[in-house]
Amino acid sequence: MFSSASCSHANSWSGHLLPEPHQPEPARPSAPVSIHVSTERRYPHASDSTPQLLLPAAYISRPSGKLRPDLVHPGVRIDEKGRRFVGDGKNTYAVRYDRDHRTERVYQPADPIKPGIPVRLNVNGEYRRHDDLGLKGGSPLRQFESRLAGLHGERRARVAEVRQAQRDLDLLDAEIRRRQQPDMRLQHRRDFELRCRDASQRSVEAVDVSINNVRQEIMECKQHLQNELRQQQTLREQGGRKERNIEFDVNFLQTLINVNSRSTEEQRTSLGKLRDDLGRVQTENRTLDDRIRTLNQDLADLNRL
Repeated sequence: MFSSASCSHANSWSGHLLPEPHQPEPARPSAPVSIHVSTERRYPHASDSTPQLLLPAAYISRPSGKLRPDLVHPGVRIDEKGRRFVGDGKNTYAVRYDRDHRTERVYQPADPIKPGIPVRLNVNGEYRRHDDLGLKGGSPLRQFESRLAGLHGERRARVAEVRQAQRDLDLLDAEIRRRQQPDMRLQHRRDFELRCRDASQRSVEAVDVSINNVRQEIMECKQHLQNELRQQQTLREQGGRKERNIEFDVNFLQTLINVNSRSTEEQRTSLGKLRDDLGRVQTENRTLDDRIRTLNQDLADLNRL
């Protein structure tokens, strides 16, 4: 992950053992050590280059209003009702996240009970179907946990290098003080160990910067999720009121038809339309409920990091 000085302490200098006169001095860094921290984001399964989604026409969905990008999930867009969509350049498809298998799934809003078709990003940032399901128990935000674990492990290794280099320096300083006459070989060895220690220390500092960057990403992600959660909750409250109002109208008209043996065709047609509206609103509310549960779980995952 991080480059570090080519200073190995596997055979550390100890006590009064000096390099033999015929032995070459250890190689010395001739320039400051360069620490490269990659900030490139890669899409998972980048080698997937399936040419198109190849989904049944029954899965084509129409978003409500304008679409805006989902800042947390590349390639996903959100409509004015909070529903999430992906596209293939021609059609749009509703998607929801399958937490158990760690994949997005295209689903049919009119039949949300069906599990849907798994899709994922390819190298071009486009969603394509796949059959490579992950293990259950995953989370869409586990990437942060994995990145932090890797960085903390890297930091521990670099700190260990700093401490070993400092111990070697202390031993060399003690030997230099013990000698009555200056020894250039010891001084050269000390200069080398000092450069090794400083290079490792710079590596520690570079890792710390990367850890702070990931922490900042987590904070930004949490803020985005909280904003979306508030929006989804507002939409759900509105949907709940709409559902109750339609239910009232359905019940009222049904009662009117039941008590009136001369109910008109117009009344029965109106009742059918109201029931269709009720089913559509209930489906939208279930979709919002799923999204709200996912957002709450994502926030809980982030708070544990």
